[in-house]
Amino acid sequence: MEKTGGTRRVVVAIDDSVYSNLTMNWYAKNVWRPGDEVLLAWNVEPHPATFGTVNLMTGDPDVISKILSEQSVHIEQTIEKFQQKLIDAKVEGRVIQLHEAKAGPAIVHAAESENAGMIVCGSRGLSTLRRTFMGSVSDYILHHAHVPVLVCKFDPLQTH
Repeated sequence: MEKTGGTRRVVVAIDDSVYSNLTMNWYAKNVWRPGDEVLLAWNVEPHPATFGTVNLMTGDPDVISKILSEQSVHIEQTIEKFQQKLIDAKVEGRVIQLHEAKAGPAIVHAAESENAGMIVCGSRGLSTLRRTFMGSVSDYILHHAHVPVLVCKFDPLQTH
Protein backbone atom coordinates (compact mmCIF):
# COMPACT_ATOMS: atom_id res chain seq x y z
CA MET A 1 0.00 0.00 0.00
CA GLU A 2 2.89 2.37 0.45
CA LYS A 3 4.95 4.02 -2.22
CA THR A 4 7.91 1.85 -3.14
CA GLY A 5 11.51 2.56 -2.16
CA GLY A 6 10.98 2.83 1.58
CA THR A 7 9.15 6.15 1.35
CA ARG A 8 5.98 6.46 3.39
CA ARG A 9 3.10 8.32 1.80
CA VAL A 10 1.01 9.89 4.54
CA VAL A 11 -2.32 11.68 4.13
CA VAL A 12 -2.85 14.42 6.70
CA ALA A 13 -6.48 15.57 6.77
CA ILE A 14 -6.76 19.35 6.94
CA ASP A 15 -9.30 22.13 6.89
CA ASP A 16 -8.88 25.75 7.87
CA SER A 17 -9.33 25.16 11.61
CA VAL A 18 -6.86 25.51 14.46
CA TYR A 19 -7.03 21.71 14.86
CA SER A 20 -5.54 21.19 11.40
CA ASN A 21 -2.62 23.43 12.27
CA LEU A 22 -2.06 21.57 15.52
CA THR A 23 -2.31 18.20 13.76
CA MET A 24 0.19 19.18 11.05
CA ASN A 25 2.60 20.56 13.67
CA TRP A 26 2.26 17.44 15.84
CA TYR A 27 2.84 15.13 12.87
CA ALA A 28 5.92 17.08 11.74
CA LYS A 29 7.39 17.04 15.25
CA ASN A 30 6.52 13.50 16.38
CA VAL A 31 5.86 11.17 13.45
CA TRP A 32 7.51 12.55 10.32
CA ARG A 33 10.74 10.98 9.18
CA PRO A 34 13.01 11.90 6.28
CA GLY A 35 11.65 10.52 3.04
CA ASP A 36 7.98 10.76 4.02
CA GLU A 37 5.78 12.20 1.32
CA VAL A 38 2.97 14.14 2.97
CA LEU A 39 -0.30 14.81 1.22
CA LEU A 40 -2.29 17.50 2.98
CA ALA A 41 -5.81 16.54 1.93
CA TRP A 42 -8.40 19.31 2.09
CA ASN A 43 -12.04 18.72 1.20
CA VAL A 44 -12.93 22.16 -0.16
CA GLU A 45 -16.35 23.17 1.04
CA PRO A 46 -18.14 26.49 0.57
CA HIS A 47 -17.23 28.89 3.36
CA PRO A 48 -20.47 29.35 5.35
CA ALA A 49 -19.73 33.00 6.18
CA THR A 50 -19.32 33.73 2.49
CA PHE A 51 -22.54 32.21 1.19
CA GLY A 52 -24.84 32.95 4.12
CA THR A 53 -28.45 32.80 2.96
CA VAL A 54 -27.85 33.80 -0.68
CA ASN A 55 -29.83 31.66 -3.10
CA LEU A 56 -27.43 31.19 -6.00
CA MET A 57 -30.23 30.27 -8.41
CA THR A 58 -32.29 33.45 -8.01
CA GLY A 59 -29.71 35.93 -6.73
CA ASP A 60 -28.24 38.99 -8.38
CA PRO A 61 -25.52 37.90 -10.86
CA ASP A 62 -23.15 40.60 -9.56
CA VAL A 63 -23.57 39.40 -5.97
CA ILE A 64 -23.08 35.78 -7.01
CA SER A 65 -19.98 36.68 -9.02
CA LYS A 66 -18.54 38.54 -6.02
CA ILE A 67 -19.27 35.61 -3.68
CA LEU A 68 -17.65 33.10 -6.03
CA SER A 69 -14.62 35.36 -6.47
CA GLU A 70 -14.23 35.68 -2.69
CA GLN A 71 -14.53 31.91 -2.34
CA SER A 72 -11.82 31.40 -4.97
CA VAL A 73 -9.49 33.81 -3.13
CA HIS A 74 -10.19 32.00 0.17
CA ILE A 75 -9.30 28.65 -1.41
CA GLU A 76 -6.07 30.01 -2.93
CA GLN A 77 -5.02 31.63 0.37
CA THR A 78 -5.72 28.47 2.36
CA ILE A 79 -3.71 26.32 -0.06
CA GLU A 80 -0.81 28.79 0.04
CA LYS A 81 -0.94 28.77 3.86
CA PHE A 82 -0.65 24.98 3.99
CA GLN A 83 2.05 24.86 1.32
CA GLN A 84 4.02 27.32 3.45
CA LYS A 85 3.50 25.11 6.51
CA LEU A 86 5.13 22.23 4.61
CA ILE A 87 8.06 24.44 3.66
CA ASP A 88 8.45 25.81 7.20
CA ALA A 89 8.39 22.29 8.66
CA LYS A 90 10.89 21.12 6.00
CA VAL A 91 8.44 18.36 5.06
CA GLU A 92 8.22 17.10 1.48
CA GLY A 93 4.66 17.08 0.26
CA ARG A 94 1.81 18.83 -1.43
CA VAL A 95 -1.73 20.00 -0.84
CA ILE A 96 -4.47 18.07 -2.60
CA GLN A 97 -7.96 19.47 -3.01
CA LEU A 98 -10.89 17.13 -2.64
CA HIS A 99 -14.42 17.95 -3.75
CA GLU A 100 -16.87 15.55 -2.13
CA ALA A 101 -20.03 16.16 -0.16
CA LYS A 102 -18.48 14.96 3.10
CA ALA A 103 -14.90 15.23 4.33
CA GLY A 104 -14.64 11.76 5.91
CA PRO A 105 -15.29 9.77 2.75
CA ALA A 106 -13.20 12.24 0.75
CA ILE A 107 -10.14 11.65 2.97
CA VAL A 108 -10.56 7.86 2.87
CA HIS A 109 -10.90 7.91 -0.94
CA ALA A 110 -7.83 10.16 -1.24
CA ALA A 111 -5.76 7.77 0.87
CA GLU A 112 -6.85 4.85 -1.31
CA SER A 113 -6.25 6.60 -4.64
CA GLU A 114 -2.88 7.98 -3.54
CA ASN A 115 -1.76 4.59 -2.13
CA ALA A 116 -1.10 6.12 1.28
CA GLY A 117 0.19 3.94 4.08
CA MET A 118 -1.25 6.07 6.89
CA ILE A 119 -3.83 8.78 7.59
CA VAL A 120 -3.32 11.44 10.25
CA CYS A 121 -6.24 13.58 11.35
CA GLY A 122 -7.21 15.86 14.19
CA SER A 123 -10.17 15.64 16.49
CA ARG A 124 -12.19 18.52 17.83
CA GLY A 125 -13.08 16.50 20.90
CA LEU A 126 -16.85 16.53 20.38
CA SER A 127 -18.99 14.98 23.07
CA THR A 128 -20.70 11.68 22.27
CA LEU A 129 -24.03 13.45 21.87
CA ARG A 130 -22.69 16.12 19.49
CA ARG A 131 -20.79 13.47 17.50
CA THR A 132 -24.04 11.50 17.14
CA PHE A 133 -25.91 14.44 15.63
CA MET A 134 -23.10 16.23 13.78
CA GLY A 135 -20.95 13.30 12.77
CA SER A 136 -17.22 13.20 13.16
CA VAL A 137 -14.72 13.20 10.32
CA SER A 138 -12.06 11.49 12.44
CA ASP A 139 -14.56 8.86 13.60
CA TYR A 140 -15.57 8.14 10.00
CA ILE A 141 -11.94 7.86 8.88
CA LEU A 142 -11.06 5.61 11.80
CA HIS A 143 -13.85 3.16 10.96
CA HIS A 144 -13.61 3.18 7.15
CA ALA A 145 -9.93 3.52 6.25
CA HIS A 146 -7.99 0.43 5.16
CA VAL A 147 -4.69 1.81 6.49
CA PRO A 148 -3.54 2.79 9.98
CA VAL A 149 -5.13 6.01 11.26
CA LEU A 150 -3.54 8.30 13.81
CA VAL A 151 -6.02 10.66 15.48
CA CYS A 152 -4.55 13.68 17.25
CA LYS A 153 -6.94 14.74 19.98
CA PHE A 154 -6.46 18.18 21.43
CA ASP A 155 -7.98 19.83 24.48
CA PRO A 156 -10.19 22.63 23.11
CA LEU A 157 -9.33 24.79 26.11
CA GLN A 158 -5.61 24.65 25.24
CA THR A 159 -5.94 25.51 21.53
CA HIS A 160 -6.44 29.24 21.91
